[in-house]
Amino acid sequence: MNTPVAPPSSQAPCVLLRGLARGSGHWGQGQGGFADQLAHSLAPGALLLPDLPGNGMLWNDTSPTRVGAMTDALRQQLAPTLAQGPPVRLVAMSLGAMVALDWAHRFPAEVQSAALINTSLRGLSPPWMRLRPTAARAVLGAWLQAVVGLGDVEQREATVLRLTSQLAARNPALAARTMAHWVSLQTQYPVQPANLMRQLWAAARFKAPQTAPAMPVLVLNGAGDALVHPACSAAVAQAWGTPMCQHPTAGHDLPLDDPEWVAAQLSRWWRGLVPAPAQPDTPAATA
Repeated sequence: MNTPVAPPSSQAPCVLLRGLARGSGHWGQGQGGFADQLAHSLAPGALLLPDLPGNGMLWNDTSPTRVGAMTDALRQQLAPTLAQGPPVRLVAMSLGAMVALDWAHRFPAEVQSAALINTSLRGLSPPWMRLRPTAARAVLGAWLQAVVGLGDVEQREATVLRLTSQLAARNPALAARTMAHWVSLQTQYPVQPANLMRQLWAAARFKAPQTAPAMPVLVLNGAGDALVHPACSAAVAQAWGTPMCQHPTAGHDLPLDDPEWVAAQLSRWWRGLVPAPAQPDTPAATA
């Protein structure tokens, strides 16, 4: 039996989901970043920033090795919101986008729409495009150095910034602010290397659903993504016939590189999904 999908609502809460080894703090809330940009177009309190197990404020939890288990943990966190309704709007990056897709397919009545940023799916793209080998070696090498005591948080985060950003990494002032914020987050909420590997394993195993979700889907990506090949996003959009908007220069962390652009794309898309309010009938003019 098909689960009915609720019509779009402009009052629906918006849930932001980050990717591999990143927490909700990486959305830049309170830093003038993407979360703050997006909040301007939402009702007060409508922006929700949960963490996946093992990341952010849940850094001490064990990360599941299945995307479905991440979805289950997330839904448990958001149970009060889901119980109140209306269905939520999902905006998700990378691994978070896989969780969003799993949620949309398994519990469609809870999801109004899903925007997927720089993601990839097994079955639609080969492994060497889903995580570029050069980038994978650099990221895993930086984490391994930290484990054996040859590197530090600053070096690791500098490597991540270089690989995930095209615009912020080239702006000295923004790069410095971003690095300071990221180092602070990793110091407060240190992602465990074992959890990084568990998340990688979950992402590698998650396979693209055979059919598109029942609700509207938007794909966003950056043409300068050095971590995940931009063609992976295009493969998702093409397989499901969903719209895709590509930023001409931004990298993998698209909301960091151009938060205004991402917020504008989402606001425009959401406005197009919500039916205009019915206008009262106007009496015909009389002579």
